[in-house]
Amino acid sequence: MAALSQMDPTLLSKIERGSRLPTVGQLSGLAKHFGVAEDEIQAQRIAIDFLSRYGNHRSVELAVAVIQQSLSRSETESTSQRSEPP
Repeated sequence: MAALSQMDPTLLSKIERGSRLPTVGQLSGLAKHFGVAEDEIQAQRIAIDFLSRYGNHRSVELAVAVIQQSLSRSETESTSQRSEPP
């Protein structure tokens, strides 16, 4: 599988064991290899990175709520801009 995903076998092993997160470029190759949407696998990487850094912090739920609000606001603004006449 390492050859198919154009990745060093040692690096791939570390990624599989969870001792290393793949880079954006490596994830792109893995997504293609497994036939998974690149956005989906990138989202998983972001979530894993966030949780590994802040998962034990007492304010993590509040931080997630702030992110959700921000994304919701951005989506609302984007939708309203598309529906406004030029």
